[in-house]
Amino acid sequence: MTLFRRRLARGLRRGGVGALAVLVVVLTGASAVATTVAIVEPAESSPWLEEVMVRLQGELDSVGYVTARLPSEAERPSPPVDARVTFEGGVQPSAVVVSFEGPRGTSGSRRLALEPDNPLPSRTLAIRALELVRATLAEADLAPREAPAVTGEASAWRLGAEAGALALLVPGGAGPSLSPLVRAQTLWRETLMIEATWAGAGTTPSVEDDVGRAQISQSLLVVGVGWRFPWRAALHPFVSLAVGVLRTAVAAEAVLSSYEAHGARQWSALAVVGGGLELGLGKAIFARGTADLEVARPYPVVRFGGEDVASLGRPAFGVSLSLGARL
Repeated sequence: MTLFRRRLARGLRRGGVGALAVLVVVLTGASAVATTVAIVEPAESSPWLEEVMVRLQGELDSVGYVTARLPSEAERPSPPVDARVTFEGGVQPSAVVVSFEGPRGTSGSRRLALEPDNPLPSRTLAIRALELVRATLAEADLAPREAPAVTGEASAWRLGAEAGALALLVPGGAGPSLSPLVRAQTLWRETLMIEATWAGAGTTPSVEDDVGRAQISQSLLVVGVGWRFPWRAALHPFVSLAVGVLRTAVAAEAVLSSYEAHGARQWSALAVVGGGLELGLGKAIFARGTADLEVARPYPVVRFGGEDVASLGRPAFGVSLSLGARL
């Protein structure tokens, strides 16, 4: 038994050393193929230049580079990177410069001259800067070893979810209501939004007169599309259009004994047109404010004694605030 234990211990030690060696080789190999590119933020920027940098970072990510943003005051990147992209000339840059630090201590740079008085579209400039980076790193033998064609398509989509509250204002007689709201979203290339939104199980506004009183509860489920405009680094306006269903439930009570109260439930088709602002609170967290116009067909009506006392969704106005996150 003693001899068996010694052989077992020796075998475990050898296996542990072998596993450690394999882990070191894997990690070293992974770091060897990663080519990092830093975009140096200028001291002064503009919405157009910020859009250029965002597009350039997306283009670099899509072809397999590891990207980072560095502040303008950083003289040397930390952690070290293989190449840096710098915009010369302030808010309207006069040139794009790509500098690299190659293997065995080699270094160099390439420069793309621009016309400050005639700026290129942001997407065109981002693509030209990408070509300059690839040409510079190919010369320095730092191009990514693997750049799958599907990488850019996979990274173009981002999934997100939100939670918040919806305040519904109905000018047809019923009072305002407040309901919880949840939203699921996919975002394509930071612009096209495809969303599903649910709101309901909130407060129940009431309407009453000498004949009776009624409490009204509503819930909605809509699916739609929207367009998110690049404006500033953390602030993005958007517009949206959605369609879905509206469920209205009325609990009635008669005041006069000569009348009989009847509750009702109704489903209606719902169209929602809206817009608002999105504020980035970090790399993945954001806050969102939305104002909506909602129209229901057929629109729900509350009647007392055969007379209309309130209508809903003809139209209604909604205001929502939510907090969300994206992957």
